[in-house]
Amino acid sequence: MNKKKILAIVLVIVVLLLGGASIYVATQLSTKQAVAPNAPISKPKAFEPCGEHLICSSTQAAGATQCTDSNHPDAWWCCPVDKTIKDGACVDFVWVTSSACAATGAATIASDVKLTKYTYANESENTAGHYTKETSISTINAGTTYVYHMLVENKGSSTISATLTDTLTGNNLDLLAFVDSSSTCSFNSSSRILSCPLGDIGPGKTQGAAFRVTVSGDATNGTVITNKGVLTYDSTKVEAINSITVSKAATTTIEGSKLAYENETANTAGSYSLKTLMETVAKSQTYVYTISLTNTGDATATGVTIKDSLAEVTDLTYVDKVSGCSWSVTDKLLTCGTTINPDETKTFSFRVKSSSDIANGAVITNTAAVTSDNAGSLTLTKDLPVSTVVGCNHSCTTAEECSTGLTCDTTTSKCRLAACLTESDCVCATVTTTTTTKTIVTASPTRVATAAATPTILPETGIFDLPGIAAFGGGLILAVVGILLAL
Repeated sequence: MNKKKILAIVLVIVVLLLGGASIYVATQLSTKQAVAPNAPISKPKAFEPCGEHLICSSTQAAGATQCTDSNHPDAWWCCPVDKTIKDGACVDFVWVTSSACAATGAATIASDVKLTKYTYANESENTAGHYTKETSISTINAGTTYVYHMLVENKGSSTISATLTDTLTGNNLDLLAFVDSSSTCSFNSSSRILSCPLGDIGPGKTQGAAFRVTVSGDATNGTVITNKGVLTYDSTKVEAINSITVSKAATTTIEGSKLAYENETANTAGSYSLKTLMETVAKSQTYVYTISLTNTGDATATGVTIKDSLAEVTDLTYVDKVSGCSWSVTDKLLTCGTTINPDETKTFSFRVKSSSDIANGAVITNTAAVTSDNAGSLTLTKDLPVSTVVGCNHSCTTAEECSTGLTCDTTTSKCRLAACLTESDCVCATVTTTTTTKTIVTASPTRVATAAATPTILPETGIFDLPGIAAFGGGLILAVVGILLAL
């Protein structure tokens, strides 16, 4: 009997232990959450040894500034003559395999003061003393204008008083014609020397001057023009040499067109809005002639002159013109003069009025003659057939002169719609009538099913939930009680 009791007690203990373990495991599994794996650590970028590590020294070899890469002391970088050194790095450098740089190198360095000379294309917006330095060039077409720019950099620790000079003689420099320069400069046409006093330049400061020249149209292909700028300060001279090569002979070609445009209401003398092209002309019509000229060559077209005569065109009367042109009342002649840069287009316009008695079917012919110093000549003609059957808002004397659907308004002597003679665009205003109809709708009541309430809090999930755990515990207790009663 004692053995049975001992066995029963042992079974009770085992059952309790198993039940407790099951409850613990269920609780842990029901609350455990997934953990996202960590993202892999990105690899560092490959080391790039060049570029930002360039260091420039003041050591001079064969007329060139030498720059060494701090990561490769046995390698050297040399700046070309038309380049510069900025922020301790060579700009537009060339690679050499040893410390011996080419003979044609950067400007001479003296006492931490540097002079560099550049060449730039002449931009269309350039004016005397104001030059846009956008496109660096090393070749130039004969007959073309370009810009020289000299830049002084004071890398020393004291202020200098500097003057720049440039002599346009020797080394094919006689092929250059001086055009204009910075306001600080003056050019002696006899000695062909440009002088530019710059004044004081403090430590770490830069100062410069620029001027324009035009290559002779007679310069042959392959000609090298070598120009030297000289910086003088504190009895010290620093030189900068620049060479530019003539790539081909100059070509100057002018192309043009002549068109006619309807006169807009907002047009005023010398200011015309060119919107609607004309192919016919009506009587008593004011309109605009426009002459457009484009230089399709490589060199500037000079001495360009436009002459447009109305002496033989008795059906036209001169009204007004744009600036840049003149009108001779005696000769009935319009004259315009200009110069046109390569790839540039210039336009000249003037207004005329046709007579009131021109015949239907006749043709009004107007011709402009264009000449130039170096771009040849051309003739531009515009023919306009006369049509007395005209459209909306054109002059008329009878309804037969107006297009179909239009009549001649006797008040304005213009072709208009009979329904709205005051509308110059022949579009009559329309009146829109809106009719509102009332509709009565009787709605029948509709039963709406009521959905069962949706719980706002979902039970926690796992292997066992709390009600399950309670049921399991109750069953376990009943089992223990049953064992004890059996004993």
